[in-house]
Amino acid sequence: MAKKVFALLTDDRTAKDEAGFIQELSDFAASRDIELKVLPSVDKLTEFEAGKAIKDLEADAMIYSGCFGSVISKSEIRRQNIEALSEEETAELNAVVKILDENLLTYHFQPIISAVTGQIFAYEALMRAKYGEGITPVKILKYAEMLGRLGDVEKATFLNIMRTIDDNKSAFSDKLVFINSIPGARLLPDDYLDIEAALIAHAGDIVVEITEQTEADEVTLRAIKRRYEQLGIGLALDDYGTGYSNVMNLLQYMPAYVKIDRSLLTEIDKYPKKQRFVREIIEFCQDNNIMSLAEGVETWRELRMVVRMGVDLVQGYYTAMPSPEIVPEVESDIKREVLRYRDEYKAGKKQPVYIADDTGRVNLSTLAKSSYSCILIGKDERESKDITISGAQGLKSNAHVEIAANNNGRITLENAHLMGAQGKACVELGENCNVTLVLLGDNRLEKGGILVPENSTLKIMGGGNLTIVLDAQNSYGIGNDLSSANGHITFLQDGVINIDVKGNSGIAIGSGNGGQIDVKRGKYYLNVNCGFGVGVGCFYNKAVVNISDCEFEQNIAVTKGVGIGSLEGDSEISATNSSLKCEAEGSEVSAYGSVDGNMSCVHFYDASVAAELRGDYITAIGSVKGGTDYCQERATLRIGGSGSHALAFGGFGEGIKIAISDSDTSVDIMTACQRDTNADPENVIIKHGRNRFMVNGYPYEHYVDYGEYKGE
Repeated sequence: MAKKVFALLTDDRTAKDEAGFIQELSDFAASRDIELKVLPSVDKLTEFEAGKAIKDLEADAMIYSGCFGSVISKSEIRRQNIEALSEEETAELNAVVKILDENLLTYHFQPIISAVTGQIFAYEALMRAKYGEGITPVKILKYAEMLGRLGDVEKATFLNIMRTIDDNKSAFSDKLVFINSIPGARLLPDDYLDIEAALIAHAGDIVVEITEQTEADEVTLRAIKRRYEQLGIGLALDDYGTGYSNVMNLLQYMPAYVKIDRSLLTEIDKYPKKQRFVREIIEFCQDNNIMSLAEGVETWRELRMVVRMGVDLVQGYYTAMPSPEIVPEVESDIKREVLRYRDEYKAGKKQPVYIADDTGRVNLSTLAKSSYSCILIGKDERESKDITISGAQGLKSNAHVEIAANNNGRITLENAHLMGAQGKACVELGENCNVTLVLLGDNRLEKGGILVPENSTLKIMGGGNLTIVLDAQNSYGIGNDLSSANGHITFLQDGVINIDVKGNSGIAIGSGNGGQIDVKRGKYYLNVNCGFGVGVGCFYNKAVVNISDCEFEQNIAVTKGVGIGSLEGDSEISATNSSLKCEAEGSEVSAYGSVDGNMSCVHFYDASVAAELRGDYITAIGSVKGGTDYCQERATLRIGGSGSHALAFGGFGEGIKIAISDSDTSVDIMTACQRDTNADPENVIIKHGRNRFMVNGYPYEHYVDYGEYKGE
C-alpha cells in the first residue's frame, strides 16, 4: 500500500508555537508511516504558487482551508479575541470548552422530503448542545473557531453521527444522512484517519455537505472532489446561491446534490427574479444528473412554487421540523400537498385549489368555471366549521376534497358529483380527523372513494344517497388502500349507498389491514368484480364488522373473495335486525367469514340472511380453511349454491361449531363433499324452529345432543 502524503501549510514555521506544532505532527507522521511535507501558507506564497506546490505534491490530504483542515490560526489573534470577550461571552466560551472536552454534543434529524413521492428521502443531522443554556450551534462554532478547536467539532460531528446511524439502523432504514463539514476545521492526521475509516464503513449511508462561502480555487475543488470520490461518499454543495456561487463551481464540484440557499426561497412566490434564478439552478441540475434540494421552505406557497418548478427534494420547517427522534414518515397532509403540486408540475399547469374555510358553502357550479381541481377544508388550522358542497343535476366536477389533519367538522354533500384522478380518493380525510359526512340528495363519486386513515373516524349520516364507481388496478370505496388500515367508520344514514368496484383487487367498504366498521342504518348495494375482492371488511388482518337495522345486497364475482369478513385474516361478524343477501362466485369464496383466516366468528340475531354461491372451495358462513364459530338465534337463513367443494357452514379446517335456535333455516346445495358441513355432529346444535337441509337433492339430517329437534 502506497505511503500517504499529507501537506501542511503554516503561517510562520520559525515561530515557537508553530515549530512545536510542526514537530509534533512530524513525529506522529513518522510513527504512522506518513510523509509530511510542510509549505508556507498562501499569505507567504501567491495563490498560484501555493496551488502549484500542492498539486505537485499529489497529497492525499492537505491541512488547508476548505479541505478537512485549515491554515493554522494565529495564537496571538485568538488570545486577543478571547481577552476582549464580555463576562457573558466568557461564560459561553467556558461552556463550549466543556462541551468539546466531554463531547456533550447531540444531533436532531430533519427529514428531507422527495418532491416526487412526498415521502422521506433522507435526514440532515443538525448539531445541538447537551450542556449550557442558550448554547446554539452558531455559538459552538464561534467559540470553537476562537479556541482553534473547529477540528474537535468536526471530528465529534462525524464520529457521533455515524455511531448514531449504527445504533439506529432500523429507524434510518435505507435513508441517507446528510452531515455538515465545517469550513476551516483543522484535523490532526490521527483524527483524519479515524474519520476516513468511519466514512469508508458508511459510504452508502451518508452525504457530506460542503458550504460554498468563498471563491474556491481549482486545487481545493479537485482535492475535495477526489477525496470523497475515493471514499464513495456523496457530496452536497450547501447554501448554493450565496457568496461567489457560479456555474463554474458547480461544474468543478459536480456534486450529487445542490442545496439551494434559503435566501433565494423566502417568499419566492412573490419575486419573479428569484423564480428565474432558482428555475435556472434546477434546470442545470436536471441537465447534469444532480439532485436539487430546496432548503428552508417555511410556507405552503414556497413549497408549491419549488415543487412546480421541478425541484427534486425539499427541506424546511413547513414540511418537517428537526427532531431528536428519527421521524419515520412525513405527515399525511404534507405528503398529499407535495403530490398535488407534483401533479401540477407534470401537467405543466397550475391546478387551482379552493380553500373552503372562508365560506360555509361551496358551489360546484361556480368552482367549475375556474377549473378548481381541489377543495381544501381546514387548511389554515382554524376552528373546524360546517361545510356544504353542493352540485346540480348533470354537473360533473373534476375537483376532489381534501380534509386537513385534526379536523372535527361536519361536511355535507348535496347532489355532488365528484370525479377524482384515477386511483385517488374523491374525499380524503387527513390524520386524526373526526368527521361527520352528511348525505343530501343524490351524490356520486367516480374513480375514487372516501379515504379514512387509521387514526381518524368517519360518521356517515343524512337521508341522501351515495354512489361510488371504481375501476382501477387496486381500489377501495370507503376506507383505505390495500396496504393500510382504515379508521373507525360508522354508518348512520337513512339513504342508499351503492358501491361498484372493478379491477384486479378491490374492496367496497374497508381496507387491506382492517379497522372497525359499524353499520347501524341504511341500505347497501355492493358489487365487487375483481380478481381478489371483499364487500365489507379487509384483506389481511382481522375484520370486525357490526351490522344492525339495515339492508345489505351484495354481488361478489371474484377469483378469491369474501362478502363480509376478511380475505386472509380472522373475522368477527355480527348482524341484528337486518336483512343480508349475498350472491357470490369464484374459486375460493366465503359469503360471511373468511377464506384463509384461522377463525371466523359469525353471529346472526333477529336477522334475515341469504347466500347463493357458485364455485370451487366455497362456504356460506365461516372460514374456508380455518375454524368457524357460528351462532344463529331467531333468524331466517337461506343458503343455496353449488361447487366441487361447496359447504353451508364452515370450511375445511378444524374447530367448527354451529348453534342454531328458534330459527327458520333452509339449506340446499350441490357438492362433491356429500354434506353441508365438516363439523363433528356433537358440535352441531339445533334447537327449535323450522329446519330444512338438502344436499345434492336429498334431505340431509343433523342430529343433536340435547333439546328438541324439528326437521323436515
